[in-house]
Amino acid sequence: MFGTTQPKEQFAIDAIDALAYRSTDKPTFELSKGAEAMANKPLWAIAAECLQHAGHQVDIYGNPELIAERAMQLGGLDRVTSFAATEDRRYIGASGSPNATPGDFPNILSGLANKFLDTVELDEDYSFDQVSALMPNALTDFKPMPLINRGTVDELDELQDAEQFKEIGLEEEVLSYVFVRRFGNKFGWTPKMIADDDMNAFSEGMLGLQEAWQTTQNRLVLDRFTSNENLLDGSPLFADRPDVGTATNNNIRSGGAVPSDSEWGEMETLYSDIGGIGTQQRVRGSLNTILTPTGAPAQAARRTFFPLNRDGLENKVASTTAEVGLYRGEVAVVPESELRSVSASTWYGMRSPTRLRTATVVRGYFKGYGTQGRRERWYDPGNKTIYVSIEGRIAAAVKNWRYAVKNQVA
Repeated sequence: MFGTTQPKEQFAIDAIDALAYRSTDKPTFELSKGAEAMANKPLWAIAAECLQHAGHQVDIYGNPELIAERAMQLGGLDRVTSFAATEDRRYIGASGSPNATPGDFPNILSGLANKFLDTVELDEDYSFDQVSALMPNALTDFKPMPLINRGTVDELDELQDAEQFKEIGLEEEVLSYVFVRRFGNKFGWTPKMIADDDMNAFSEGMLGLQEAWQTTQNRLVLDRFTSNENLLDGSPLFADRPDVGTATNNNIRSGGAVPSDSEWGEMETLYSDIGGIGTQQRVRGSLNTILTPTGAPAQAARRTFFPLNRDGLENKVASTTAEVGLYRGEVAVVPESELRSVSASTWYGMRSPTRLRTATVVRGYFKGYGTQGRRERWYDPGNKTIYVSIEGRIAAAVKNWRYAVKNQVA
């Protein structure tokens, strides 16, 4: 036997760490002594050691592609499921996947995929989780489900001496339906890729899977804002609805302008006159988040809302009232380039969009598939390929129109 003589469980851990270290542009983890010894070992050599751990005779001077092909069959034909190390347990459920042998080569490849996906640094400029709320319970059905929105809580009843409590009444409405959509792709390891020690193809494939899932979630959430879909109350998401008493219920500012103190004030005025469900009682709080296209609107938002001397990079003192700014440090700025595909000037003001109570858009995930996608590994004997896949099942829907105002620039 060549190479390490360590137990196969530890061998697998070290092999995964060594391969992940090689495939990551900015590794953030330290290697053990065993992993350091494998840091420059080609994939086919690790495959050969897996065969030896399994009791197979291996000709280390033989064809690396044939060695890889033999090692790839060690895991059998079962599908093995895994999830991100940071996955929310509420959305996983019982997997029912067969156990993998710790030291077999297919398990090392799937462990490598998990390690890479868990540690790789992606471009974090996705806005979906900053402008939508997460439904706390996992979805369990593909059939459309009504999304119930409950009204604002009214005052407690005043009670006379010895008077019994009455059950508090909450108005309800259904503005849309939640329905789950399924997305997924796979990446394949071939014997030739392993024989050629092609870690670049692996890195690009894994990055592609991870970025595709992030982009999918981003698009689904943003589409709810930009499509201005008709809701079940008969009006679009952003519209001038009928008044209820003194509540004007208008959440669209036509003929607006780029973000500024005065323009944000106009948005707040519209927001402040929106009433609850079937009542003229006003919504709470004030707008505190802006979703804006990159470019001129985002630049204006930064000038308006960012604190002076942000991150300590400048040393400025406001010399006029306009420079002080009424809303500096009070509004979160969320720039999003994808908004430009619909409009380069339209932007949105929101109230606490990541809280379920005040969310305009919510997203839900199917039970057993996680929020970061369900990962599977399997061997296809027909084309002698080990596949690694990510499958995500997600729903995004409008929950409430009352906590967002659209600014349609003239």
